[in-house]
Parts: sequence; C-alpha cells; structure tokens
Amino acid sequence: MIKRASLSCTKALLPRSSVQLNFTRNGLFLHYTTKKKRLAERNKSPDNLEWTQVLFDGLKVVDEAQKNINKGPHMLHLVTLTKPTNGRAWWEKDIISELGLEGKLNQPVVLKNVPNVNKMLKEVKHLVQIQPLKFPHGLPQHPTDFENVIIKSNGELIFNKNICPSINNDNTNNLKNQNVPSEGVKNKWALTKETVQKTLDRTLQLHELNKDHFPTKYVYKLNQDGKMHRYNFNKDVRQFKW
Repeated sequence: MIKRASLSCTKALLPRSSVQLNFTRNGLFLHYTTKKKRLAERNKSPDNLEWTQVLFDGLKVVDEAQKNINKGPHMLHLVTLTKPTNGRAWWEKDIISELGLEGKLNQPVVLKNVPNVNKMLKEVKHLVQIQPLKFPHGLPQHPTDFENVIIKSNGELIFNKNICPSINNDNTNNLKNQNVPSEGVKNKWALTKETVQKTLDRTLQLHELNKDHFPTKYVYKLNQDGKMHRYNFNKDVRQFKW
C-alpha cells in the first residue's frame, strides 16, 4: 500500500511536460495526467494550490471504490442483452436462451450471483451488460411492494408506494376490475416469435417480398385493359426512328 504523499514531496516529483500520478490501494489503480498549461499556472504562482484538487479527487474515487469492496459481493445481477445474437456461435445462443435473455434486447433480467450463473455469464460477457442490483429503499418486505416497481438504468430498484389510503369498498373494486383486461385478452394480442415467423413465411410464399418497395407498373400496348383512349394522343406528332 502506498500512503498519501505530502504536497511538497509530490511537487518535487512532477516533471515539466506532464503530470502522471499513480495511486494503488489493494489492487486499485488510478491514473491522472495534466497538461502543460496547468504546470505553467503552477510555476507562475507557487502559493496557489488549486492544481492539487486533481489529487484529492483521485483519492476520493479510490476511497469510494474501497468502500464498495468492503461491503462484499452483491446478491443479484441485473443483466441486459446489449447486442443481438445473429451470427454468433451456437453455444452462445444456447447460453442466452438458458439465461432467459433470448429476444429481449435492452430489457433487464434479474439473475442470482451464484457460480454456475457466473460461469455462463463469463462466456457471453461481450454480449451483455452486468450490473449489481441495488436497493436504495431497502429490501422488499411484503408482496404488495412489487406492484409498483421500477428498475432504473443504473441498477436501482425503486418502490413507488401509494400515498393515498386504501379503500376496501366492494363497489370500488368492481369498477377497477371492469377496466382491467383479462389475461386471455393480453395473450391474444401478444407478439411472439412464432407469429412473426408465420407472417414472413406467408409473404415469401405469395411472392410479395418487395411489394411495398417496388410496386408493379404495367404498360399495355395491345389494349389489354380496354382503355384505348390512353394511347390515342399526339398522333399527329412526327415519329423518329432511332
């Protein structure tokens, strides 16, 4: 472990062209580099110690990282699939499917921090983003806490609790249930991979793959459409044979 150096000692070690400072605490490494302009300002006013703010900022980052290490490992992973699996190896696709991330691009999935899960995540770490699941409001204490839950992009699990008093009125509950669609209605309009595949196969069988991009334009020369008046204009114009 390298202890914090005094300002006088640190100033003597600084070169003229740039400043490179390394802090190591239990394997942590931090690197700062300042430009010639900062060194010129320091040489003009030796009593001004504003340039040392970079050192203290670096030490704060190291202290925060040290506190996170002392807390121990987190219980749950928040895993997000950031890249598609098209063209990837078959074992990577199998791992993504086993972890429950198949077809869920940029949708977070909660996984346990256990050795067998970590072994699979190591194989697909280049396709996913792994974050610790944080509980700034504490751990959930009741099943109703999960009714209004939001998972933020930084891995925090937020509970949006209802501040209004609960009303145990049968009429009120009946009105609420009338506006809530049933599970059968939700599943009826759910878009699945099988539905998309069938739609694409039907488009391919009917030869309508590029129908929207390249519409057919027919030019009838023998009056097949029965509209001869289209082609009976400018008859007196002289025709040239090229």
